[in-house]
Amino acid sequence: MNTIPHELGRLIAAHLPIDTHLVGIATASNTQFTQLILFNDSFARTHLVTCLTSSSMLALSGDVWPLLPFSYKCAAYEQLIQDSKYCHSNQFTPFPLSNAQSILLACRLMNGTCIDQHAYALRLIDCLCSNAHSDPLRLTRTHPNTIPDCFTSTNITLFLERATQFGYMSLVRWLLEDGRADPTVNDGAPLRNACALGDTALVHLLLQDPRVYVNQCSNERRPAICEATRHGHCHIVKMLLADPRTDLNLPSWSSVLVQAVHSGRVDVVELLDDPRGCGSD
Repeated sequence: MNTIPHELGRLIAAHLPIDTHLVGIATASNTQFTQLILFNDSFARTHLVTCLTSSSMLALSGDVWPLLPFSYKCAAYEQLIQDSKYCHSNQFTPFPLSNAQSILLACRLMNGTCIDQHAYALRLIDCLCSNAHSDPLRLTRTHPNTIPDCFTSTNITLFLERATQFGYMSLVRWLLEDGRADPTVNDGAPLRNACALGDTALVHLLLQDPRVYVNQCSNERRPAICEATRHGHCHIVKMLLADPRTDLNLPSWSSVLVQAVHSGRVDVVELLDDPRGCGSD
């Protein structure tokens, strides 16, 4: 391989499949492939784009993703952020990163050479939130290239809502400590999300925040206890009933009981039948 012209070697490497054998090919011998595949960010981007003309990004998930060089993982995130069909942070879910990798990714994305930060600012922060690590998000706030518009109260609140939706405990804690995220957004969506997940620690964390209103609801949305009931999370129902702030006289209270009956949750029905006795055992 080292005896052929560099450009020809690059052309051959660019037509290799991106699969579980890619790193093995790169490390089989000390050739041009080794440098291109393992250490050349520009080549990783070009190679990925070439492969995506005949396959989808999901082909990189599963067994392939853990074995990819980090340069390819960064290239994949760049493509996901700039995808014209981008709609939600859960499209990053099949491509997890460790905390250390998320920090390195944040550094690369924030250097301003990979993507247009102003055009994709929210998506950039969204992708860092998707891995549930607060350290990369902290880094983006202190990085010299930080875009101030990314960290408005509105956007921080959006990140909080999404973090509770996926149960990202450390990220939720940091966003609440930051102070600018509003946990009452969308009629208390963060608490409803945590109750729907049945995540005791997350619900407890949110209830410790004095801004959280446990009874929050509207004409369109019922209180958080309804989500816990609907998903059969008896332990969360009990936890909410034990909170002295829970109002048992809400107009929607009867619907909570009806929902428990229709779901066949006898344990929840018993709790709701004697709500203030829930902590007596």
